[in-house]
Amino acid sequence: MIKDLTVNKNKNNVNGTFSIAGRKFFYKILRQRPFGYEVNGYKIIKKYYPVSNLVYHDSKTGLLLYEFDNSIGKNKGLVADLLGRKIKKSGKRSVKKILLLYKKVFLKTLKFKKSDSAKIFFHDRIKTRIEPYYQKRFMESLRGKELIFNNVHLQLDPVSTLKGIKDYFSKNKKIWCAISQCDPSELNIGLKPIIFDYLAGGYNPLMAEFATFIWYTLIQGNYLSLKYNRASYNNHGRVFSSMAKVKLQKNVLKHSVSKARKELISEYIKVVIKPVFHRIHDYNEWYYDFKHFFALRLLGVFNVRKMERKDQVLSFGYLEFFYNKINPKYPTDLINIINKL
Repeated sequence: MIKDLTVNKNKNNVNGTFSIAGRKFFYKILRQRPFGYEVNGYKIIKKYYPVSNLVYHDSKTGLLLYEFDNSIGKNKGLVADLLGRKIKKSGKRSVKKILLLYKKVFLKTLKFKKSDSAKIFFHDRIKTRIEPYYQKRFMESLRGKELIFNNVHLQLDPVSTLKGIKDYFSKNKKIWCAISQCDPSELNIGLKPIIFDYLAGGYNPLMAEFATFIWYTLIQGNYLSLKYNRASYNNHGRVFSSMAKVKLQKNVLKHSVSKARKELISEYIKVVIKPVFHRIHDYNEWYYDFKHFFALRLLGVFNVRKMERKDQVLSFGYLEFFYNKINPKYPTDLINIINKL
């Protein structure tokens, strides 16, 4: 008999957990196309990263059944749980172990090639999300708006930015890639370590991985997802106690980024990204690639147009800041830039 069934419905799938005969499972139900991506991604990712055991999958129903990892529990086991409180030495050791795993895999699999794995999160979303979400009239209404964003003066130009994003993702150029699942959110990484969610598993652009990690750690994981996708944090409710503060008064916006999150970003850049760049030697256009992946991730998860006004301002402020305001020469420059936010 099935016991303790949970159901989480979101835009892309239905998932949850249940127990049967004393064993606990995580299930996911996907449409046919993403089902194939998930199975293929799982087969690739399991060669390089620790993963949950896929015990059953059925293409007709779109059902995937994974063994539930017992290291995950109420307010424990995920990077999200670690960032929800002051990080102790044991937590820092767990984070370092995770980052060294990424470093090892990235260095081992680094290639300059075309990539299709992450299209489901980027190229495909131009048609499925960006164009229907952000119509010209709405974007035009924001053009020229002035904003003081964490003490930085910005003048929004989302129309030009959106055009740049569409142009960039209309092509599929060769780019530096490594094996990843390209969705390194704090809900998809266990402290064990263990990696979850394999939809985009395969050779993915290094800058797609980097930009996604920065966006999730900086704002989505400690504010937007908590507000607009609360169900994903079932059994990990402690994270809400450390939810970021966002304040908007007229055209002045303040967003506080926690010390723990800034430290995680700094360590990720130093431990993972810096050694990979040392191996590449010459990647002068890295930030051009980074900012496009960052921008599409920012706009392509939630419909910013439907958010509360202060969250619209927050999102378009970050978009303007990363896409037009800054142009760091090296990835390590982002550490100082983010620490000043």
